[in-house]
Amino acid sequence: MKIWCESLNYRFELPERPERVICLVSAATEALYAMGLGDRVVGVSCYCDRYVADLNKPIAGDYLRIDEQAFAELAPDLVVVTTGLQRKLGLDLAKRGLPIYALPLPNSFYGFLKTMSSWER
Repeated sequence: MKIWCESLNYRFELPERPERVICLVSAATEALYAMGLGDRVVGVSCYCDRYVADLNKPIAGDYLRIDEQAFAELAPDLVVVTTGLQRKLGLDLAKRGLPIYALPLPNSFYGFLKTMSSWER
């Protein structure tokens, strides 16, 4: 299926059931594990082990850089980053044609409050 990532102005093909996810966002990695989807995560950032107990996944990068060799070996069908500091990394990976999605971060105090209020539902 075609996915549109508005924050990167990027459209890519996403399998109906992504099986090889590289997640460079600690909170998103934690969420994937909490949803029982940890078996689909094949690579993480060097910060993700702070939030997921006994995380035993290859390090594929950090917030600003990727490990080129790890990405090549892991062959992701989805890469997850955020906007904010990781937006440039997301844009660079999109230019390479990788299946990259940037999770939007609030960019104002109002946006933060709006995000927080949606958690209560």
